[in-house]
Formats: sequence, C-alpha cells, structure tokens
Amino acid sequence: MLSAAQIADVHKYLQGKPCYPTTGYHRVKRENLQSTSFEDVKSWSHYACYSFPDLIGAPHLLELANSPDILRLAAEYLGCSPTIYTLRLWWSFPRDTPSKITQRFHRDPQDEGLVLYVYLTDVEERSGPHAFVEGSHDSEIFLRMLRACGVFDDDNARKFHTATHLGDGYALPLNDLLPRVVPEAIRTFTGPAGTSFIDDVHGLHTGRLPVDRPRLMFSARYSAGRTTAYDNNGWWPQRIDWAGRIPDTAEARAANELIIDFS
Repeated sequence: MLSAAQIADVHKYLQGKPCYPTTGYHRVKRENLQSTSFEDVKSWSHYACYSFPDLIGAPHLLELANSPDILRLAAEYLGCSPTIYTLRLWWSFPRDTPSKITQRFHRDPQDEGLVLYVYLTDVEERSGPHAFVEGSHDSEIFLRMLRACGVFDDDNARKFHTATHLGDGYALPLNDLLPRVVPEAIRTFTGPAGTSFIDDVHGLHTGRLPVDRPRLMFSARYSAGRTTAYDNNGWWPQRIDWAGRIPDTAEARAANELIIDFS
C-alpha cells in the first residue's frame, strides 16, 4: 500500500524524533513515561513509539488510513460509515523474552471494529511478524478454542471473553497452547516493507518477539464511532494542516473527527 519511496520518506521524517518506551502514545501520560532518543530506547525497551502529533504529521500515513479502498472495506464490515479512532506507529526490538501481554496472544476487549496494519520494515519469521488466530473474533469459536486449551474451565473462559482489560492475566499460557491445539488457525503475516493486512480487534492476535532485527509497524483502527478504548486512553483530535492530505468533504471530516480538530 506504500511504495518504497514513500516508506523511505517516513523513515527520513522520523530521524531525530523523540521516542517513548511503549507501543502507543496513549500510554505515555498514564504510565508517566519520558521521551528519549531512538538509540537509547532500542538498547533496553521492547518497544518505542512516537507522539501522536509526530505520527499524524508523518508523510503518507494519514493518507493511507484514509484510503478509499480501506474505508470502503471497513464500511462493508461495520455496516456503516467508519470512524478512524486510533493511529499508532511503533518499533518492536529484539529482547531475550517476550513482553508480558502484547507479544503473547491476547485480544483487545475495549476496542471495537477493524485494525489496518502496515509493515514499514521487511518482516520475516525472525523479525517479529504479526499473527492472528482465524475465527477467534467469533464468540462461540473463541470459547471453544479456550476450552480446547485445557487450562480454561467454562468460568475462566468466559471471564477472558468478557475481560475489560487487555489480556486480563489470561494471555500468558496461550503462546504455548494455541500452536498445539489450533495450529491450522494461526495466520502469521510476513513480507517486505509495505505489506498490509486487516484484523478484527476482538480476535486473538500477537506481535511476535523479534529475534534478528527491529520491526516498525503502523496501524489505524476503524469503528462505528467512539469506543471505550478511545475514551479510556485519552485520545484527542489534533490541529494539523490537513488540506490536500484528505478530501475536504463531509464524509472525510466525519471519518477523521476523532483524530483531527477541524475547528
């Protein structure tokens, strides 16, 4: 979805931009995180992300999130005009062990809708590919998978299914269990920079731990409107120079009203 030249533009733009040691800028205030340099954070953290103003100011990414093909697909899936409620841009770095939740199979219960992922680096099996458990966004299939793992009785399986916190403590055993129980359902995404794919955010997914080299990923999330995650994470619309980047139409303003301040 992005050309090699466009990806090079993004990397050039990010040079020298401050980073935060987490997967998303929404965590910065909540966890009282301080910015640091890319070279520093990659030496000790699992992750590095950029501020939301820096992210939305990057070339090509806002335009990508507003791709007519993506908006049309989201509308068909959601059954209504989609709203973009989150943009993220983060690095995953090689470490000795996976992070506690996001590099283990988990679901995002406070989110609703679809998420577009785009690799901004080449991603192979040993460079942190994204993986998704096909069918796990469906409630009944999801519960059957958990029961099949053998460590979830009906009560715990339903607690995980209705959890209101990412992972909620039940994500930890799934990295070992799911490949044994439902190996045919696990879809791993690899490919060159520019590779893109879409998940339902309620399905089980993970970003695997990179072994050989870091991974840079962009994501955009689409829903029918405000979500619990949007409100809880403290996102807010940004004042930016959007003219020429997205169409000046009522539809485009509605799709971006949670991330762009049009006033």
